[in-house]
Amino acid sequence: GGEVLRHRGCRARGGQVSEKEVPRLSQSTANILLNQSPAHAYAHHKLLGNVAKKSTKALDLGTLIDAILLGPGKKKFRVLDFDNFTTKAAKAAKADAIAADEIPVLREKYEEAEEVCIILRDKMYEKGISLSGGYRHHEVAWANPATGVLCRGELDYLDIPDILDIKTAASAKPDAFARSVQSYGYDVQAAAYIEAVESVRPDLIGRVTMRFVVCETEPPYAVTPITLDGQFRAMGSAKWFAACTRWKECLASNSWPDYGSATVSPKPWQLSEALGLEGVSELVIE
Repeated sequence: GGEVLRHRGCRARGGQVSEKEVPRLSQSTANILLNQSPAHAYAHHKLLGNVAKKSTKALDLGTLIDAILLGPGKKKFRVLDFDNFTTKAAKAAKADAIAADEIPVLREKYEEAEEVCIILRDKMYEKGISLSGGYRHHEVAWANPATGVLCRGELDYLDIPDILDIKTAASAKPDAFARSVQSYGYDVQAAAYIEAVESVRPDLIGRVTMRFVVCETEPPYAVTPITLDGQFRAMGSAKWFAACTRWKECLASNSWPDYGSATVSPKPWQLSEALGLEGVSELVIE
């Protein structure tokens, strides 16, 4: 079971890394690179800018459910016996947990999440999804075959040759997930993770599959296993290659540009709205 390589990066200070600590590209960093800029990717990479990601209630809920379904992994929780975090004692306990790099959670909230996970496990079983027998929070390190860029990732669940990724969402409707692929880079994630397993297990090339298991966090707690089709996979592979190429260029030049300057044009829907307003009906579009 040790075919897939593991790698744990070391945090560096001031953006300086040693030769052995070459910043590896992850799918999440690639998404920032593609949807924002190299400067944003630099800021959020632990070995470069190391800017901590701000937490949200929605994120913590998803992280909590993920931790219960798959095990905590690197994220550790501290369950606290308070009704809320308004008292002095509760605030102190919360601060202690954060100082220990743990996520504080009220026991009532944790138990509610446990109950939700019981339902979600049953729903998964009905859809033929099992989270037993494979590797959870499985770390993998590899080099992109086309560019040589060093990459890393953490797979939610690997049962060779199948990869599962748990996603919590307000809606598990397939159309809703399809609309979110671009924003969250799920196509890039699939391309990167499939490449990762195939890179260290070349005997599995063409056989590795990846499914997103989308779980609702409100009744009726629908669970939808989703596979990206050929078009999405092609888009993801192209974008992943583009991210690896740009990452390689930025590392080599030590240049991490932001958006620069630009001239923007109205979107078609903005033009349509403008053309319907009094006084601009004669708008000429060259």
